[in-house]
Amino acid sequence: MAAFRMAIEAGVDMIELDVHLTADEEVVVIHDQTLQRTTTGNGPVRSYSRQELHAFDAGSWFDPAFASERIPTLHDVLMLARNRCRVNIELKSHPFHRELRTHYGRKVLETVASAGMGKDVLMSSFDHRLLAEVHSQDPGVVIGVLQTRFRSLWDRSANSARDIGASVFICSRRALRSSLLDSVHQSGLAVFVYSVNDPNDAEPQGVDGLEAGLHDRPVDPEYHHRGSQEQQRSRGGEGDDPPVSGRGGCCHRCRG
Repeated sequence: MAAFRMAIEAGVDMIELDVHLTADEEVVVIHDQTLQRTTTGNGPVRSYSRQELHAFDAGSWFDPAFASERIPTLHDVLMLARNRCRVNIELKSHPFHRELRTHYGRKVLETVASAGMGKDVLMSSFDHRLLAEVHSQDPGVVIGVLQTRFRSLWDRSANSARDIGASVFICSRRALRSSLLDSVHQSGLAVFVYSVNDPNDAEPQGVDGLEAGLHDRPVDPEYHHRGSQEQQRSRGGEGDDPPVSGRGGCCHRCRG
C-alpha cells in the first residue's frame, strides 16, 4: 500500500491497479497472475486464500525497506482512495487461465459497491468481452478499452468500443498515431495514452489523458504533482515509490 499512499498524499486524482481473484473469491491487487516475480510466494494467485497470500512479502523485490508490504485487497485500496482520488481498475485476462467473465466481473463490481466507489472507478481491460460483460451487469460503470499496436481497435472501427459501452480508449505512446486519434475522437471516445514516462515527451497533441509510472522506470514525483495541478482533471500513481505487488502506473494529466 506504500505506493498508493504516496500517490494520494501527493495530491493525485487517480491511481491505477490490477486485480485477480484468490482461492476464496477475494479480489486482490497484484499485477501478475503468479506470485514469484514480485513476492516470496510461488504459483498462481488463484491457488491461495487471502489469508495465505498475506503471509508473503510483496515489497523486498523492490527494496528490503519494503519487506513489510503485503498484497492488499481491492477493498482495502478503494477505502484508502475513497473521497481522495479515483481508481482505474484493470481487469486481467490470461488466455490459458481465464476467469469466467460473468463471475469475475461480478466479484469486482461487488467489491466496488461495498466500498461506495461506484462513481469513482474506471474499469479497463485488454479483454473487451469481459468489459462488455461488466457493462451489462452495471451500465453505469465507466469503461476503458485497452489496446496495443498489435490489437488495433481502430482497424475494426472504434464504433466497436461504443458497442460494449466504453467511453475511454487507452493505448501506448508508441501506438499513438494521428489517424488513431481522429478515428477514436470521431466515435466520441476520450483517448488516454500510457507509458509517457519522459517529462519532455508528455504533450502528444489531441489526447485527453497521459499515463506514466513504473511500467519502464520511475518518474520524478515532483513532475507528477506539477502535472496534476496544471489540469482541471488529473490522474496519478506510484511516482518513484514501489508498486504494491508488481508494476503500477498513473495518469497524471487528463483534460476533463
